[in-house]
Amino acid sequence: MILALLAGCSMEAQNSYQEWVAESVKLIENNRLDSAASALQNAMSLEPANENNPMLLLNLGVLQRRLHRYDEAYISLTAALAANPDPESVLHNRAALLCELGRFDEAIEDYDSILLKSPQNTEAYYRRGLLYLEKGDRKKNGIRLQNRSKHRRKLPVFETGHGAVVQNGRRLARSSENLFRNH
Repeated sequence: MILALLAGCSMEAQNSYQEWVAESVKLIENNRLDSAASALQNAMSLEPANENNPMLLLNLGVLQRRLHRYDEAYISLTAALAANPDPESVLHNRAALLCELGRFDEAIEDYDSILLKSPQNTEAYYRRGLLYLEKGDRKKNGIRLQNRSKHRRKLPVFETGHGAVVQNGRRLARSSENLFRNH
């Protein structure tokens, strides 16, 4: 048993950054999420200044969320925002996590941040609208959607989404719990 532990330690010391990342992919494919998260952490600890670490932090945060390690996931996703080439993806993932935790106001802030940079992001409008409905604030939801009406021509989904939110608020509020649980 001690030999197996020593062999494992020497393998850990020999793995490169790229090997740990490749190992994490294999582990994810085999649904060994806990081990995949450890592999990502090992890669980042080998090269703390690697320019790919913000993407690894995003992936680590997603894994931690799936493992119900919500505090760790929040830390990883927040750290991933610093230098991530795709902050929208990080913000969407963090907002979904915040919804799972019932922290709707913070999730709305993340969707607002997305919309400041990408006013054409219909998913952020929709999810933010669902959060306002979940909070019971149909009026504010409608105002926020109407403020974005200038994008209707650019966003063919917007008109139907706006109508659905206004007309089916109660149904959407109930279904929002399932929506956030699945993402």
